[in-house]
Amino acid sequence: MSTIASLYAPCTGNFPCSALKANNWCYEEWAWKHPEYLKTLESWDLQVRVLKFSYLVLENRGYSLIDTFSPTQGYLVKSTSHLMKEKHKTKLWGCMNGELKLLERLERDTKPDDPWFTIKKGSYFSVDTLSFRTNTVQIPQGAKITILYQPHLDQ
Repeated sequence: MSTIASLYAPCTGNFPCSALKANNWCYEEWAWKHPEYLKTLESWDLQVRVLKFSYLVLENRGYSLIDTFSPTQGYLVKSTSHLMKEKHKTKLWGCMNGELKLLERLERDTKPDDPWFTIKKGSYFSVDTLSFRTNTVQIPQGAKITILYQPHLDQ
């Protein structure tokens, strides 16, 4: 057994963190029933409806999180933002293959029950087909999205 620790999570592989290069970091938000007295903090623009935490999981057998989700079809993505709706498309920031990418999906390429619309910040998902553009990655019509993990945001 190796005694050298390697990164297991939250990253999808052993890459330098592209989110940190963009002055951002991975964290999770979990809904919770907060004590009533904490509501006073909301007047100072502090969120009390969710717990936010950063985490790092190390392990010593050389596994990464991508091994947990295998076999996946296509690209593994960790959403690092909430869905952002724009005119005729939705976008999110996601880490894939050690790079922070802006993924977008055109409204005309989706159906009302598309899993794309259920992705939350902190979700892991796979997508079988992507179209790489200069500044964005487009998810084309007919691409299969599989949600692999969703954070606990329901109260």
